Amino acid sequence: MNFVVAKTSSVSHEFGHRLHIFVWDVLNGTEHIRALWLYMLIAGGHFFEHLVQIGQVYLLGWAPRDAGGVLGMWFPGLAANEVLHMSYNSFQLTGLILLWPGFRHTRRAKIWWQIAIVAQIWHFLEHVLLQVQYLTGTYLFESVRQTSLLELFFPRVELHFVYNLLAFTPTVIALVLYLRQVKNRAATPST
Repeated sequence: MNFVVAKTSSVSHEFGHRLHIFVWDVLNGTEHIRALWLYMLIAGGHFFEHLVQIGQVYLLGWAPRDAGGVLGMWFPGLAANEVLHMSYNSFQLTGLILLWPGFRHTRRAKIWWQIAIVAQIWHFLEHVLLQVQYLTGTYLFESVRQTSLLELFFPRVELHFVYNLLAFTPTVIALVLYLRQVKNRAATPST
């Protein structure tokens, strides 16, 4: 019995150690810029989907329920899939948090990244609320479908576009500031 507990503890400790090395030495060290670009590619793609939805509603005159973005044109049920939205928002928040330590030497970029984290936390909590309603079938405010808090005042398509804009814009600003500082540091001869 003690051997099993000791072995499990040892494996758990080893996993934690390797995870720590991966996050600190790889994601926020040698591969930080690549990890940032991969993250931005995925986050940018998601933001683009919301931008297309806005275009479908306001430029093409589609009903909001039919405006599913580019992917929604091929997979119509995708935009209504709360599990997909919850998964994506979990990924986005996790990515922001995991990549945050890599900004430790770039004060201004780090501040913008932290603003993105705060905006994404709110967005994430709104999706938790939607997910709970989806799973329980109990909807807020006597609505016939899942409803977020601010959806009482703003239509869903516009609201989620703004949520994504508020989370994505500071990440872009942080990335630009970060890359400038990295470039300037590389161009400055060390003494």
